Amino acid sequence: MPITTQVKPTAGSILYIGPSSDTPPADANVAAALAWTRIRKTETFGAFGDAAQPVTFDSTDEDRRFKAKGTRDAGDWTFTCGFVASDAGQQALIAAVDSHQDYNFKLVLGDEPVNGTSGTIFYLFGLVLTARPNPGGANNVIRLEASVGLNAKPLMVPAA
Repeated sequence: MPITTQVKPTAGSILYIGPSSDTPPADANVAAALAWTRIRKTETFGAFGDAAQPVTFDSTDEDRRFKAKGTRDAGDWTFTCGFVASDAGQQALIAAVDSHQDYNFKLVLGDEPVNGTSGTIFYLFGLVLTARPNPGGANNVIRLEASVGLNAKPLMVPAA
């Protein structure tokens, strides 16, 4: 049986902001039930996901460094939008900068299979650290650059 590996472009991906909460959703079903507001005019999405902190031990008698995995960090996730002051999702994102609460995010990738119902969905949870307009130069689109300090491992629901 041949293996088909088809990569897909990011085009068609949709980002949403959800409510703030004290804890991340327990699972994808709980996350799916949240109220979501679309953030429009998204342009780029940065990398996200757990990375382990390296822990090292230098053994003098064996002349060898040993490594172990320490705590996990989901990282700081960045994304960029074309700035639209009237967009409800961008307004919610900008307002979230002033909050000390974690927010829920939903990223639906544009990798929906033929005859499918949804692209891959990632549910993310973290503090909105920045949401800053960047006017750029005369021939640039005004952008909104955002970063989210993730406080939980992202949940993934494969494309279906």
